Amino acid sequence: MATIQNLFGVNIGTPYLLAFMDDGSAFAYNVQTNALTEIAAIGTFGQVQDLTIWQGTTVLIVDTAKGYFQWQLAIGSPLTTENGAGNVDPGLHSWAVTFITGAGETNLGTNSTPLSVIGGSPPVGSIVNLTAVPLGPTGTTARKIYRTVAGNTGNFLLVGTISDNTTTFFADNVADSSLGVAAPSVGQITLISAERIGATIATFAGRVWISIRRTTTFTAPNSTTNFNVADAGGSFIMTDASFIGDIKKLWSSLDVLWIFGEASINQLSNVQVGTGNVTTFSNVNISTSIGTIFPQSVLTYLRQIFFATPFGVYSQIGVTPKRLSSEIDGTIGLVDFSRPIISALGIHNEIIVYLLFCFYRDPRLCVTRPVMLTYFDEKWYISSQGDDLTRIAYVEDSGTYRVFGTDGNLIYELFIQPGISHRLESPLLDLDDAVMTKEFSRLQSTIAIGRMVLNVTVTPETESGPHPLTMYDPDKSNEIVFINDEGKRFRFYASDVSPPPDPCDVPADDFIHFFPGTACEIGETPGFMLARWQISNYGIMVGFDLDFDNDPFVVTSYTQEMIARDLWGEVKGG
Repeated sequence: MATIQNLFGVNIGTPYLLAFMDDGSAFAYNVQTNALTEIAAIGTFGQVQDLTIWQGTTVLIVDTAKGYFQWQLAIGSPLTTENGAGNVDPGLHSWAVTFITGAGETNLGTNSTPLSVIGGSPPVGSIVNLTAVPLGPTGTTARKIYRTVAGNTGNFLLVGTISDNTTTFFADNVADSSLGVAAPSVGQITLISAERIGATIATFAGRVWISIRRTTTFTAPNSTTNFNVADAGGSFIMTDASFIGDIKKLWSSLDVLWIFGEASINQLSNVQVGTGNVTTFSNVNISTSIGTIFPQSVLTYLRQIFFATPFGVYSQIGVTPKRLSSEIDGTIGLVDFSRPIISALGIHNEIIVYLLFCFYRDPRLCVTRPVMLTYFDEKWYISSQGDDLTRIAYVEDSGTYRVFGTDGNLIYELFIQPGISHRLESPLLDLDDAVMTKEFSRLQSTIAIGRMVLNVTVTPETESGPHPLTMYDPDKSNEIVFINDEGKRFRFYASDVSPPPDPCDVPADDFIHFFPGTACEIGETPGFMLARWQISNYGIMVGFDLDFDNDPFVVTSYTQEMIARDLWGEVKGG
């Protein structure tokens, strides 16, 4: 069974995930309708792909072995005129075209301007002439004509086929009742050039830029296929010694084309066509010491370019790199950089966050597991969405960002299940004394919560690992349960209830919850929880973990009480 080897999110008017399989096939997953369509047959692709979007409608794809492709073409519409008596039913109709290539049938093109077919008297149909029928790209062997039924409703249905790529006229003389199959909503990926291989691709300044090793080729203005030098297309090679290694990623953002090498970064800008139809541009090296070997880690977050290296996460602001991950150096040191490193944008509790998917060699669990290092406002935390993830991708949908993951076979959306568990891990503290034993005696935390039940569990930590509480209760909750002297729950009820229920016959799920008002959210007079724990745990370095079983919540403060002890347990100085 084929497994997913690459996953990308694209929004071309409709948000899709494109899954490239290890057998060379590809699938499109519509994240709004959950429709899954095969868009490339087995053997179409190799092992490494990159993609970009042209004019918001067409996906352009490069493969290091198989060439240059496009998906969901921008296909024009034919012109239509009524021409005498025939079989096209009176009423309003629209027409559209698809192309047939060696890969199959493309997506449906742009709808024609609706035409009101009048017909004769008594009412009969008409013949409708189509002119300026769009021609397909190189490799197109035929074109199919589709039409709506009278009333201009429902799916586009097949009228007929033009069995060449030169004819621009078609006469429609088919009644609604004789129309054929519905047009495809998603077309097949089509090959532009098998010779134009690439490791990375971008659209910038009205052109397509494709890089393989140290060479970049670019199209003529406003074209995705014309690389002719005579039309202002061309190529260049990174010859400078300051640009180290091959080109790993092209990224168009913030009015420049970013060119990432494994240890260097260039900015390409000011693209112009000069004398003799020659394209000129500025290609400036801005870093000779840092780049990335993880092309899918490059991402624009607000007005910064984020990227990952084997020694941390950086942002590029103008020509100045900034190290973002200095606060999580210990975590970065435990990342397995031989596994996929992928960036994404997501929404956590109405905050846009940066996610770095990686595999973490967890020293506590003694396993390597997938996690997402999550960043916003100069803060980091770790997100986990299961131990079977192999890749993630994100896509913009209706003004928000949706994150998806795969285990290689299934695709599922992340961060949508409310009430997930969270862990807050404190640092291990030594009170500036690396040899004195300390007693972690008590812990207090204040937590703002919404209309939900929240249970919090504390686990003390020392330099030797976790020490679960046994003498004291580790769990706190905003649930209050009233128990009588027989150990049974009380039930509260209105005085006019008749007959009165047994106050001690209470179902196990019958609790009294103290919540804020129904209109309140976090930050608007939220619920409040004051949790206090007796700890009495000893170590040279002491800390704690707090596990939460629900969300959202805000930890507004915490206080640790620690007492310095000597090696024999006496109070220091006592």
